[in-house]
Amino acid sequence: MASFSLGALSENENFVSGVLQATRIAMQTHQKEKLDALRSALLNIALGRAPDEDLQAVFLSYVEVLTPTHIRLLKFFEAPSAVGANPLARIDFTTVTLGQLLEETYPELRGREEFWGLIMEDLTRRGLVDPVDTTVRYSDDNRVEPILNSMGSQFLAFIRTPPELGDEPPAPR
Repeated sequence: MASFSLGALSENENFVSGVLQATRIAMQTHQKEKLDALRSALLNIALGRAPDEDLQAVFLSYVEVLTPTHIRLLKFFEAPSAVGANPLARIDFTTVTLGQLLEETYPELRGREEFWGLIMEDLTRRGLVDPVDTTVRYSDDNRVEPILNSMGSQFLAFIRTPPELGDEPPAPR
């Protein structure tokens, strides 16, 4: 199990800045997905696994402005077969469009093209996904291509609980 010194963290300016930014964001939301993302981000900062300070600040601001649907779609693009009952088994990937893929995977998005289109534009504008044409490709390495890019992967890693911590808070020394 990973651990860290509370005394050392209190003197780590990067961590203190992260805590202050995350606290402000947390005070403005009730959404569990955002609160979980903030918790994980702070754990990654404490463990020295955060990106540089500028990118860390940008990523924390993304947690503030992105919706849980934004984050769900990013996670889906990272590992589509990990979603629910794996609707991907029913899809012909030679002709699937992004809309069909999203609406098959997330029934709550059916008939809401303007909404999920706005989310996709937002993720693209923020540099987390690459622009997508109408046809989606699915690769052998379990990714919808070419949607999620390296910045999107870095963001997801930042807001994901470190594997050695799971759902447990770290033990301070």
